[in-house]
Amino acid sequence: MSSDDRASITRFPLEWPIGWKRTPRHQRQRAAFRSTKTDVSTRPDGAKHTVKRELPVSVFVATQRLERQIEMLGGRQPTLSTNVSLRLDGRPRSEGEPSDPGVALYFSFKGKAAVFACDKFDRVGDNIAAIAAHVDALRRVDRYGVGTIEQALAGYKALPADSAANWRAVLGFGADTRPSVDQVGHGVQAARAREASGRRRRRCVDGAPEPGARVRLRGTRRGRGMSHATKCARRTTPPVSFFAARARHGRKRDRCEDACMNEHGLIA
Repeated sequence: MSSDDRASITRFPLEWPIGWKRTPRHQRQRAAFRSTKTDVSTRPDGAKHTVKRELPVSVFVATQRLERQIEMLGGRQPTLSTNVSLRLDGRPRSEGEPSDPGVALYFSFKGKAAVFACDKFDRVGDNIAAIAAHVDALRRVDRYGVGTIEQALAGYKALPADSAANWRAVLGFGADTRPSVDQVGHGVQAARAREASGRRRRRCVDGAPEPGARVRLRGTRRGRGMSHATKCARRTTPPVSFFAARARHGRKRDRCEDACMNEHGLIA
């Protein structure tokens, strides 16, 4: 992922990395991440009284933790993408909770693009804190000397922006649109249908036999009267042996093998 690709990744709204599974809403949990707040009060006698309270980690505190961990890791050009609106400094606000609390962090490590993403918890601050804790755990790998950070980051490679960040274009949506979950589902089905149609067309051009032969396979359970050429064209690969032909059509050895060999030009 080049610098231009990273620039195309938006901090708001969320750009979830392609290929990463999402956590269903009903399976999201409340995290145990906490931040400590110290309150100092003055008593009537002039003595100071200090009270420490544990509070749920805020987006601001979690972002500070994450930035510190990425800096100690050696990561460069971090981009934190969430569904939380941004402050003037580009960091997410601590006000409100979106319906999708997912978080994705894109950065580069020694010239290679990497990404961390988390939506296990029901609060944005908790998901950011989870990524910060994960980075801290990866840093321990290098400190203990059993493995390297490069090995640990091998499974977190970020795809180019044309496939990861611009998923709206792949599914047929505009760059500024925010489609619903149902619309995304329909877009995925349409993209799969287009891909399957393209594979069928490529098979007809590259691997299908000539459609001129009209050898019939009589007595088949399905597709009675359909030519053997048509049946071959509908397969992933044309049959070249008796076993494939018998498994597909349930015919006897001599008839299926002769039909296949005849239509593939193996019989003069």
